[in-house]
Amino acid sequence: MPQELSLKLVELYSQIDDSAYRQLLELEHRTLVLPLSRENGELIQAIMRAKGALTRGLKLSSSEEDILRHCSAEAAALAQRWHEQGQAPFNLIVTDLDETLRFRQETEIEIPAATTKILRELLNNFPELVLVINTARSLEHVRGLSTQLLGAKRADSGRVVVIYEGGAGVFIASQGRQSHIPLYRELPTQVLDILERVRLRLPSACQTLMNCPCWDYRLQVDEFNLTLKPSYPKGSAEALKVAQRLLDILIDILAEVLGEIAAQPAEHWRQAIRAQFLPEKPPANAVLPESSLLKQLKLSFYPGDAAVLSAQGLDKGKGLKRAVEALAIKAPAMLALGDSGQDLPIFELLDQNGWGQVTCPEGASTEVKDWIAQHKGYVYPQGQAEVVLQAAYALKRLSQQPG
Repeated sequence: MPQELSLKLVELYSQIDDSAYRQLLELEHRTLVLPLSRENGELIQAIMRAKGALTRGLKLSSSEEDILRHCSAEAAALAQRWHEQGQAPFNLIVTDLDETLRFRQETEIEIPAATTKILRELLNNFPELVLVINTARSLEHVRGLSTQLLGAKRADSGRVVVIYEGGAGVFIASQGRQSHIPLYRELPTQVLDILERVRLRLPSACQTLMNCPCWDYRLQVDEFNLTLKPSYPKGSAEALKVAQRLLDILIDILAEVLGEIAAQPAEHWRQAIRAQFLPEKPPANAVLPESSLLKQLKLSFYPGDAAVLSAQGLDKGKGLKRAVEALAIKAPAMLALGDSGQDLPIFELLDQNGWGQVTCPEGASTEVKDWIAQHKGYVYPQGQAEVVLQAAYALKRLSQQPG
């Protein structure tokens, strides 16, 4: 877009009550679809006069008016900043879910209405744009959420991609076709064998060893990752106790399986697992197996929330790279949103290839915010992901202006 147009946009927001103007645009949009009548005609004329009074005689292009309708002043300023950096309009928006689009303080289920609205508007108005939901959640969870969030037509259009279970696989749905890329199947056979053996033994082990009713915990049905979660509220005293016991059982089963494969005592493997993945020092007289097996696995524990067994070689960045290849996008221009260490491989991929802009919420982890600061990314207000999404909308719309 021309530089003078960028400056004009800033001028508009400095001179116009954009909130009031946005309300008039919404009212105008609703009025225009009403049946023709003298009363409706008079209402439209009154709206036009009110718009003129707010703009103080400034003539707005259709793109500028559309930006005012969809974007806050903060979003418009961010779009200008990206433009001045030479950022091309985005053709992919890559986002995490939990603590990025939705937040515990809001609700564990719903994404804020303003965020939902701008996501839909982006997909409605820019047919070349692809939304990539890149999350540690299961495919089934994200498919259901994306249908609820965006509507079945958008979710199944082929323009909504799911990278699930932290990069375990990629799913692209389109009309009459489904593309499913299970990246975990490319892992070494021995790693798959370990995960399969542990998965088969977990249900009976939990039933025997948990010493609590089966409804106090659950084995999450993921396609690849093994996730054990308490049924109590996250972080509660009950959840802390149950999650710790689930972790102990998971470690015991994993040690048992590794011991069988390596023909070594399970206790040695139990100590090695705790030393490798947990902040625990083994006993001074411990005999730790020397093996590459543990280096191929990934055990994560979130106190009061979950214990997860997965594999090295799978991450969100690798999942995103495969999604770009599957989509055959030759010149990726991405906006990435994330909040945790799991999202850093995405940020690093964008940075290494010059693929776009990285952003995070104010409540992101310290390592993410440090990375964002070092690479001149953008931190948006907690619970307001719509700010950066609106900025993406403004950048797209301004790029359609004649030069």
